[in-house]
Amino acid sequence: MSGTPKGNYGAPPKYLNDFSKALASEVRILLQEVGKLRDERRQLQQYASHRDRPDIVDLTLAASARYQNSWL
Repeated sequence: MSGTPKGNYGAPPKYLNDFSKALASEVRILLQEVGKLRDERRQLQQYASHRDRPDIVDLTLAASARYQNSWL
């Protein structure tokens, strides 16, 4: 079977290495932006759910105050 030769092909061309580094950098930036958007969405969903139920907000604040005061 004499198809493609097997073995060590040497280092990839410089342009390919540069492209890989640039692509990895862009992907890293996009993943950070996606993470920020996910956190913002979660905060907005929590705000919207508590806005519709003000009694839950009051109970949450009261429980938080009791928890903080119990350490005093």
